[in-house]
Amino acid sequence: MKQIAATIPFFDPFVSVSLEQIPIFESLIKHHLPKHLRKLLDLKTLRRNDRVNTNPKVKKHRGDISYKVDFKTGGTLIIHLEHQSTPDILMPFRFLQYAFDNMIAYFRKHKKTPMIIQFLLYHGKKSPYPYQTTLQDYYSFYPEWSKKELTLRFHLIDLTQLSDKEILKHGHCALLELLLKHGRDGKFELDAAAYRSVFQKCIAAVGKWYLSTILTYVASLEAAVGERIYKFLEEVLTDKQNILMTYGEKLELKGEARGRQEGRQEGRQEGMQTRSLEIARNMLHQLHLGLEVVQQATGLSRQELARL
Repeated sequence: MKQIAATIPFFDPFVSVSLEQIPIFESLIKHHLPKHLRKLLDLKTLRRNDRVNTNPKVKKHRGDISYKVDFKTGGTLIIHLEHQSTPDILMPFRFLQYAFDNMIAYFRKHKKTPMIIQFLLYHGKKSPYPYQTTLQDYYSFYPEWSKKELTLRFHLIDLTQLSDKEILKHGHCALLELLLKHGRDGKFELDAAAYRSVFQKCIAAVGKWYLSTILTYVASLEAAVGERIYKFLEEVLTDKQNILMTYGEKLELKGEARGRQEGRQEGRQEGMQTRSLEIARNMLHQLHLGLEVVQQATGLSRQELARL
């Protein structure tokens, strides 16, 4: 199993590729957007937010997903989502920067201001999420003043506080949410049959190539967890056994490396690299996916993919 990159959490490529799919992101906002706001939106207009004029540092942030959607009566809402596997006490201030950059970029292009709503998708080891979600709460020494002057907040989606049964009601985004929730333990709460319909519908809505992204993510997890989730997927995705077997042979899920001596670490890493290249080759030549999608799904460099 290949760790995506030394400086990039292995969750990030999986989250990015997943939330770039309209069916998944649409399901997510249907279940997490405040109901009073959701009623005002025309979800048929949902599209990715092209932020070419934003702060380059923000634009490169891998955990960042941004969409636009129009109101039924006119005007645009920008939905900005950040993904975190570790809590960050400075999150409200980061969202302040993101909101500013999104606002400026939109105004430069359209000469009018949008409405912005922001989400934090969290599935960290520390549960529940330990910090505040509004700037107001950081000014406790002047609470009345802060309520009038500081209004920015983000909406917290804390997967660690949701049961599997509840998440399964979230439609096409349920697969993503469940794999993130259990990415540290692989211990799903229900029998495999309970997940089957939701998982199959999600993959069908996105495309069969999405299973490759899922398996690449599973392969990047800690060995025992990866093995557990892979076996779980075998029980759930009964209609994808041929694909699962093929990838199972290629990935060999880090469990094969357990118990080996430290002196074999370099050899294992070379093996992981080889298997990642095999996955990428299959995605390029059999599934006919674009370089950008394959790069995000596998974590390989452009140079490595070009050699394929």
